[in-house]
Amino acid sequence: DSIARGNTVPTLTLSCTSDDARYPALAPTIVDVNRADSDVAKITRTTVELLTINEGSSDVASFVLDSEPVSDVVINFTASQASLVDIVPSSVTFTSSNWNTPVDVAITAVDDNTKPASSAVVVTATAVAPGTAYDALTATVTLALVDNDVPAVVFSKTSLTVTEGGSDDSFDVSLATKPLADVELLASIPGQLLLIPDSTTLMATWTPDNWDTVATITVAASDDLIDEADADTAIGFTVAA
Repeated sequence: DSIARGNTVPTLTLSCTSDDARYPALAPTIVDVNRADSDVAKITRTTVELLTINEGSSDVASFVLDSEPVSDVVINFTASQASLVDIVPSSVTFTSSNWNTPVDVAITAVDDNTKPASSAVVVTATAVAPGTAYDALTATVTLALVDNDVPAVVFSKTSLTVTEGGSDDSFDVSLATKPLADVELLASIPGQLLLIPDSTTLMATWTPDNWDTVATITVAASDDLIDEADADTAIGFTVAA
């Protein structure tokens, strides 16, 4: 048959019947038979071992049983980084009727705003079939996720015009992606300029909770009594994370 029972040693008892009264009186003969089972309880992945999935896209992994189960086998699918992928369905059931039909599982790379520390994900198929050879067996498929999030500081302007004793100018600054830890924006301010409010070097701080907050920075020219020609100057920014 196609059921994985394991190697067994069944006992075969031989007895005889006959009209000759001498034969039924003979003691039965007992024979031990070594039965080698060629069927193996195993979950097989029928697709490639490594799937490369772009963020926001999907691919399919397929699984099947190698032998007929003696009772229903539930396969649960889990991911090593659950927040990075969606798995549909999250579980399937193999029976004595469908055990040799591969089941497709759709895996989607979640399109988020975070650059993960690692884009390698392992999806594990785990069998639940108490009291059978399939219980707790596993199979895996490895995912290489291609992330589309590029960490960057985004400035709304790259050029400002300010007038000494007159008009100031401002710009917005934000993060392009959600950081894994706090991010500080530091400024190196030339003497001819002032930042409003305050002229400290720390311009903004973002955390993983408020990373999408926009900071507005206003720049003014220092008002002094020195007659100087119009000039271009630059504010230098660095990021500490």
